[in-house]
Amino acid sequence: MVELLVVMNCGTARYKTETFENKKAFIEDVSNVQAGHKKLICFTDEIGRYIVVSPANCVIECNDI
Repeated sequence: MVELLVVMNCGTARYKTETFENKKAFIEDVSNVQAGHKKLICFTDEIGRYIVVSPANCVIECNDI
């Protein structure tokens, strides 16, 4: 499980998610975005919300929990 801090122009949000087992799994997903295989980071948070984030428009901090 990781906690993501997402900072955008419209505000800041924290999400805890089991979509990414650990920080390494999140980094692999970001690498797929950088390589052009994906355009968005998608995950479900701990209360069941489906979140879609464009990493081009924000800063995302990831920490293992």
